[in-house]
Amino acid sequence: MTPYDAFEALQKAVVSRLKLHPQTARFAVYDSVPLGAAFPYVAVGLRTAEPLYHDGDGTSPTGFIVNATLRLDAWDRAPRGQATSARVMGIMRAAGEALASAPLAVEGFRLVMDEAEMSQVIAGGDEAYETRQGMLSFRFYLEHAN
Repeated sequence: MTPYDAFEALQKAVVSRLKLHPQTARFAVYDSVPLGAAFPYVAVGLRTAEPLYHDGDGTSPTGFIVNATLRLDAWDRAPRGQATSARVMGIMRAAGEALASAPLAVEGFRLVMDEAEMSQVIAGGDEAYETRQGMLSFRFYLEHAN
């Protein structure tokens, strides 16, 4: 097992939770957004993984903890004048509540700690439509389950 195995298992657990949880099942959840996807939706955004070792010197091939971050991007688009910021914040709230509802089961790893780190909403669009992207970042510490 490598830190990248941990990250792949974490992403799978997060996407599965979001697709199955009642709060988030009402909108699409994507690892990779298909061309022409309907709004609103949540996509897995920026991801990082860094190995941290139990033994302090980094020599153990299996005794590691992975420090991983994962950003969820909530997207919504509507005609100008509609409350897209409020809707995207509601999607972000639902995603955060879904992830906090119970500890994630990450195959091959034990979740040591998780925490929400940052949230942000940015605006875009054109003359006819408003587009909002909400970003919600989480940090996870995963221990390899020997």
